[in-house]
Amino acid sequence: MFQTGMSKQALLQRESHPVFFYKFSYSGSLNIAKFLFRITHLPGAVHGDDAFYQFRFNRAVLPISPTDEAY
Repeated sequence: MFQTGMSKQALLQRESHPVFFYKFSYSGSLNIAKFLFRITHLPGAVHGDDAFYQFRFNRAVLPISPTDEAY
């Protein structure tokens, strides 16, 4: 959806800064945005879901069991 605009922006930025892309499509227990919008039946991730896998938040919306693969 945003890939064309991101690619153009990356080309402009790469002249002065390193640019990194990643695609996040994992659907798991920490896809909290999907839970909040009640779209957990849809595959993949939505905007912002990756943050819950990259950073640990003290006030998680959903309790995650220590036995969960997302823990």
